[in-house]
Amino acid sequence: MAFRRRKAGLIAASLFGVLLVLWMALGYAVAFIATKPRPRDIPREYVIGGQPVENVEVRSEDGVRISSWLVRKHGKQAVILLHGISADRRQCAIQAGIFLEAGFDVMLPDLRGQGASDATTITVGWTERRDLKACYRYLREQGYQRIGAYGLSLGAATIAYSLPEIGDLSFVVLESSYDTMEHALDHRLDLWRVPHWLAWPVRWWGSWITGARESEMAPVAYMPHCKVPALILSGDAELVLSASETTELYNRCASPLKRLHVFKGGTHGRLRKQFPEEYAKTTRGFLDEVTATWPK
Repeated sequence: MAFRRRKAGLIAASLFGVLLVLWMALGYAVAFIATKPRPRDIPREYVIGGQPVENVEVRSEDGVRISSWLVRKHGKQAVILLHGISADRRQCAIQAGIFLEAGFDVMLPDLRGQGASDATTITVGWTERRDLKACYRYLREQGYQRIGAYGLSLGAATIAYSLPEIGDLSFVVLESSYDTMEHALDHRLDLWRVPHWLAWPVRWWGSWITGARESEMAPVAYMPHCKVPALILSGDAELVLSASETTELYNRCASPLKRLHVFKGGTHGRLRKQFPEEYAKTTRGFLDEVTATWPK
């Protein structure tokens, strides 16, 4: 009887061990797929707002090559536009046209791991902040006196993470940013009706792959560093983030000039296409308000 109990105990322990290994392996696979590079061929000839692009490459502080477009039209002020995950610089072409019409030159990089930039690990904004810093440094070297930044989803988180390091941006526009990585993952689990606890290995491996703890990856925690004019955009029908999260980003923003605009029925990554007139009017109104404060 005792032998049978020991045998049963060994079988149970072995089965538990196998399930644990499979659980961790599946978690690694999901985290790896989520952060693996997504290279794409990008045309060297392209037109934005009626203007031809100039192909530019910059190097981030950790040596990653960032491939970009620069559209020169005005010469004194510029905006860096950052796309979301599983995309490339072309995702921001419509927004770039709005900024060009408002009197800004535009720089559109492919963030690391995406588009034509070096195929490194995607870290959902964490190390991508170095790409933004590289673009900002390049524009400064080119003589631009005022430089703003626009970001969509991952791109918006990138801007938030950079705020303690780039304190003199002229303004920021954050569209559809997650507030914390924990919530970002939870919402996606809810879409697939997966219990949150089941994704613990994904969180663990994700932190290991990106080199940042999940608690560090919280754009909302960086908003007190935002002292420059800020426009925060989102839709009220975005399944991967909630209205309350966007509101909290706005509330934590320390800028004396901040604006929040929520598009009724707007979904993630499609606001500019769903509401072209409202989107352009909102962005231009914010830019007019910001530039009105600048010395002539």
